[in-house]
Parts: sequence; C-alpha cells; structure tokens
Amino acid sequence: MSLERELARSAPWLQAALDRDAAHTLEDVRTEILSGKSLLWPGKASAAVTEQCRDLHVWLAGGDLQELRIMEQAASHWGRQNGFDRMTISGRRGWERVLTGYRTMLVKDL
Repeated sequence: MSLERELARSAPWLQAALDRDAAHTLEDVRTEILSGKSLLWPGKASAAVTEQCRDLHVWLAGGDLQELRIMEQAASHWGRQNGFDRMTISGRRGWERVLTGYRTMLVKDL
C-alpha cells in the first residue's frame, strides 16, 4: 500500500492522539512523514509516528493498545538495527504501566 494511502487510513488514530496535543495538526504530521523527518508505523488497527533525532522518539500513537505494544517492540528492534541507543516516548504517564523496559519519562535503552 502506498504511503499516502497508509497515512489516510491511519488518520483517525493519529487524529485521536493529536486531539490531546494542540501543538500539531494532522497536516503537520503528514509533512513530517513525507519529508522523511518522521516515520509512520501503520498497523491494522493503530498507528504511531517516530522521529529520528538523537534518540528514536515516538511522538504520536493511537489505536489498538495491544497492536501498539507489538509495534513498540518492532520499532525498538528497528532502532537497534539502525544505530540508535535509546528510544523515548512522549505521552501520558499511563504508557509506563503498559510498556516494559522504560525508566522515568519513558526512556528505553535499545
């Protein structure tokens, strides 16, 4: 499936996450992904977006929690394979209860 189609299909999940983050719009997310600054991780019932800075940083995620947990593992593996030493997540503190291996502020060594 093309990136544009995956973006369109993922839009409802990403928008739900964006509704808690007034700093960005769905168009901002689209621009970041299409420019290559961020990566879209589409699932069957969820999606996440990572940016590649010093750390592999998950700045947006929404949809099915179980699928997002599996996607987090895949992103961790991808990060290790691509030279990242750490993964960070910005989000609600509730993520600390459902993801393992993170320290305070949801930082994970890869």
